[in-house]
Amino acid sequence: MFIENQSVNPAVHNICIKIAQRCVWVIQACLREEERIEAVREFYRVCREEIDKPPGREEEL
Repeated sequence: MFIENQSVNPAVHNICIKIAQRCVWVIQACLREEERIEAVREFYRVCREEIDKPPGREEEL
């Protein structure tokens, strides 16, 4: 699990933002305008958690 206010490699941050935005784009028709920002945050969190998992623990939820 990552710490949200801990700095991260800029490349990792940028790729997580791109992934999150693309995920929201897929479901945006189901979201109200005010829900989109929160959805990007949640997808970003999931992306960072997956990237930050220690080696060998990739299959855990």
